Amino acid sequence: DAWLKLWDPKYYIPSIKMPLVWAAGTNDFAFEFGALQKSFALAEAPVFRAVRYKMQHTDGHQEGGRPIETFAAADHFLKGNAGLPQVGMPERKGRKLTVSFDDAGRNIKKYELLYTTSSEGMWTKRPWTVEQLPEQKHKGQISAAIPEEAVTLFFNITTEEGLVASSPAITLQ
Repeated sequence: DAWLKLWDPKYYIPSIKMPLVWAAGTNDFAFEFGALQKSFALAEAPVFRAVRYKMQHTDGHQEGGRPIETFAAADHFLKGNAGLPQVGMPERKGRKLTVSFDDAGRNIKKYELLYTTSSEGMWTKRPWTVEQLPEQKHKGQISAAIPEEAVTLFFNITTEEGLVASSPAITLQ
């Protein structure tokens, strides 16, 4: 279809060379979670992901220009300030998930596992659970037990400044 070839991002994202900063929410109507994950996977450029629990599209773009990750990225690339943390792809071993991350020289204050138990219906309506994880024993690595009912999961880390970095999500089914 001509419209898709002109406007569908899947035709453009793979050719982007500059780093991409994605800021969205688990239930964002404008950047639906499933499409967001597909976009992450298409990118060949460096990807910085910040997927906040229940942040809606307008939440991040009002009240002084949040989300702060966009400004931190601009300050990094234009002024040489500290970079953004990055979280890799989670690996599953039995009932355990492990992921590596780069803190970009920032102090991490919070580790979370986010998951939904639903595989039905629109992503915007799916309930998400946030499990706070203890401070991690191995620097640069997060591990968590997979909750029995979890279907789709991802990790978040949060810096002292409030910057969020997210892993890509994995679906167990």
